[in-house]
Amino acid sequence: MGNIVRTQILFKDIKDYQIMRKTEPEYYQEYAPPLLEEPPASTILEAASLARPEFLVEVEVIAVVSRK
Repeated sequence: MGNIVRTQILFKDIKDYQIMRKTEPEYYQEYAPPLLEEPPASTILEAASLARPEFLVEVEVIAVVSRK
């Protein structure tokens, strides 16, 4: 988790973006503290449809093998 350098987040409804932004630091604090000080680059989009109709969000992540 600490090696994430880029995320692309697709929302079914862009209104959910604000909820995600509020919970993201809590998630990073628990699972990837280094990302609090050096967050990954992010692209946020509202998609016409996601992989499955019941999905509200999809996340694509790019990470590196090592952050030196």
